[in-house]
Amino acid sequence: MIRVTDDWTKSLNEGTPVDKIYLDYMKAFDKVSHRHLLHKLQNFGIHHHILNWIQDFLNNRSQIVHDNKCSSTSKDVISGVPQGTVIVPNSFIAFINDVLDTVTSKAYMFADDTKMYKGIHDINNHRQLKMDVNKLDSWSKN
Repeated sequence: MIRVTDDWTKSLNEGTPVDKIYLDYMKAFDKVSHRHLLHKLQNFGIHHHILNWIQDFLNNRSQIVHDNKCSSTSKDVISGVPQGTVIVPNSFIAFINDVLDTVTSKAYMFADDTKMYKGIHDINNHRQLKMDVNKLDSWSKN
């Protein structure tokens, strides 16, 4: 946050307006594909013994919703990383780590929140920021 604030202040002191986009990957932790996560971890060079451990940790999970004295039927959990566990922060970072490789605007992430911005010198800067938003949208869908 300090870096972002510093960048914005410098631009504004130079008389350059800054367009900012705030992104929150809603339910991001729940949507992480186990298969894609394991593939990305493998590409990072994670040892196969650890990959097997993570796969065992993620697979064969189910969930039940309890409300008062009623309970739903058990459903298999096929995506997402269990929040509150030790491996979640690093797993999620590994999963989304390449998202910023798709954009040319400055962007910083903290967990599932992203701030993307660009100093606007002319209409082309504004267009580039919009193209970057579209690239993030495409990345998210893929």
